[in-house]
This record gives sequence, C-alpha cells and structure tokens, in this order.
Amino acid sequence: TGLTPLVLHWDGQAWSRAADAALQVGGGLAAVAALAPDDVWAVGEHGRGETGWSEHWDGRAWHTVAAAAAFAPRIGQMNAVTVAGGTDLWAVGRRGYAGEAAAARYFDPGAGRRGGGGSRGAPPAEPPTAEPPTVEPLATPPPAPSPAPLSAPAPAAQPPPPAALAPVAAPGDPAGRYFPAVDHTLRGRFRAYWEAHGGLAVAGYPISAAFDEVSPTNGQVYQVQYFERARDEAHPELPAPFAVSQGLLGVPALGAAGWRR
Repeated sequence: TGLTPLVLHWDGQAWSRAADAALQVGGGLAAVAALAPDDVWAVGEHGRGETGWSEHWDGRAWHTVAAAAAFAPRIGQMNAVTVAGGTDLWAVGRRGYAGEAAAARYFDPGAGRRGGGGSRGAPPAEPPTAEPPTVEPLATPPPAPSPAPLSAPAPAAQPPPPAALAPVAAPGDPAGRYFPAVDHTLRGRFRAYWEAHGGLAVAGYPISAAFDEVSPTNGQVYQVQYFERARDEAHPELPAPFAVSQGLLGVPALGAAGWRR
C-alpha cells in the first residue's frame, strides 16, 4: 500500500521513534491509549481501510493482539481506543471501505497481553458471534399540557415608531458613537451602559434611536433604545448602577401568549 505506521514517544525533552520499525504491516495507526510504560494499546487500519488493526506494547516490542484482531475483519478502520481498566478496552471505527456504517467493539484484552501476539499476515478468520440482544424502543412520553391562558392576556409590546427606526447620518459631535453598518448612533447613558456591559458581543448593534415608550410590563413611560439582542430602558428613579437596565422582553411576550400568570 505504500503506507507504514509511525509511533513516537515523548520523554519530557524530545520525541523519538518507539520501535515502530517492527510494525511491517502496511497501514497506519490512528489512536493510542496507555496505562503504563509497558502497557500501551494502539489501533488503526491495514492497507487503506480494508481491515481494522490493533497492537499492544509490552515495554520491549509491539504485538498484534489476537483477541482484538479476531474482530478486525468486520471493521474497515479503528479510529479510537480507550482503556477503562486492566481488562476493559473499548475501540470504535467504521465498517467497510467507504464508512457506510459505524462500528464499536469491546473485548477483554487480558488474554492477548504479554506475548499474546498473533500473526502479522492476513487477519485471522472471523469467529462465530452470538445474535445481538433485542433492544426495546423507548416509550414516547405524552406531550406536556399547554399552560392555561390568562383570563385577560397582557397586551403585546408595540413596535417602535417608524421615526425611531429611520437611519440617521453620522453625528458631528464626538459624544455620539455612530455605526455605519446600521446607520444608528449611541450617545449618553445608553452608550455608557452598552460599552460597560459587553457592547457588540452581547447586545449587538443599535437598531433604533432613543425614544419614549409605554412599557407593556407596568404601563409606565420610559426612554428606551433597541438593539439586535436587547432593549435598554432608562430608569433615572433607580440608583446609578441601575439607571439603565435591560427591559423585560420575555414578560410581555409570554403574557400575550397566555403563558404567564
């Protein structure tokens, strides 16, 4: 196939070849799991995905493990391996030549360790296997009941007036921060709050000017400004850290749908 495996070991200072010259079978290794310096597992493929392949390092040499190789002819490639315990090894890969089906294998590697190597020629014949256990499908849970509607749903929030959404030109004063991508400006307390609370990454661009709006939450009038992901409200009656707060967008939305009591 022209492919040969490569195994490298890091000793804390440099990488070195880890006796992979003894691995003469054409193919490649894709994953490795180590329990100890003399207890290392590697999996991959023979050739170009024809059959799976597993090796064990005993501190002196690599050995093709018969217990693992017995399953390999049914796997086109073994892509990952993990060792959960001394005799608890898991590997996953794919079947066939084009990855048309996933494959997962579990086996007890105890019998294959410490010289339990197999031939490096063709993989051994596939052993007979038991029928897989029948798995009962999970029962579909009944749908959750819809929340009872309010006797008088709260009114939905009204859209901003067209004048507040109209694009504006760049301001001539440095107090305004202009965004040419959306043709809107931030200034004053709304700019200070936006810049101090995540800015573009959190709230997005401003998509309106500041304007007075009747709150659908409590019916009071507040100055607000809309952003791509937020509606900021001015609350001069509150202490300084809360003089600008994000509006309760979810409250009127759920109230209008009859979901919030």
